[in-house]
Amino acid sequence: MVAQLLDYGSWAADLSGSDIRAIFQAYRPETDFDSAFTERFGERPPEHLNTGHKLTIAAHDADAAMKRIVQYMSTYGVPVSILFFRYYYDDNRHYLIRSRLSDEDAPTVRPSTQSKRPLWNGSDWYVALGGKTSKRSWDDARQYGFVSAGALRHSSALRKIPPGSRIFVHIPKEEYVGVGEVTGEAVMFPHGLWRSTGSRTG
Repeated sequence: MVAQLLDYGSWAADLSGSDIRAIFQAYRPETDFDSAFTERFGERPPEHLNTGHKLTIAAHDADAAMKRIVQYMSTYGVPVSILFFRYYYDDNRHYLIRSRLSDEDAPTVRPSTQSKRPLWNGSDWYVALGGKTSKRSWDDARQYGFVSAGALRHSSALRKIPPGSRIFVHIPKEEYVGVGEVTGEAVMFPHGLWRSTGSRTG
């Protein structure tokens, strides 16, 4: 899969502006390229097309070898990353969550005076839990219905999550593992850990 992606990238890198317009016209012969570009991106096409590109693998999961290869190539400036998708459902609600293997590999966007980031709805929260070197286990959290935080800056944020909120639990450098609903305010564990109780995690 990685070799195929590099093959695509090496092909796309040599496309001229006229090549790109010809590909578009073959795909949508009834539509003008400039008009379609403006409608999609909200601005006229740049004078020079294809000045750079990013390579992204979209997958549900990736083995250790693929992750190692992608991280190795990104170290040497090859613009490749993996975009993971996870699907969850809870009663009649369905969630599609995405995460990227390396934040530094996120696609480059042009500066804008107006942020295009969606407004936060005030009820969905991101919670990082555990990891390979952490003593905080996702298996324990799932079995007993809690999430926890240790360091002050993390526990302070955890204490701000009100009951009734929805949390999306993520294991750092790995993947999203579950969705839950907070059923009570955060309380202190022994040894300085703060935990928040929840339900319907999975």
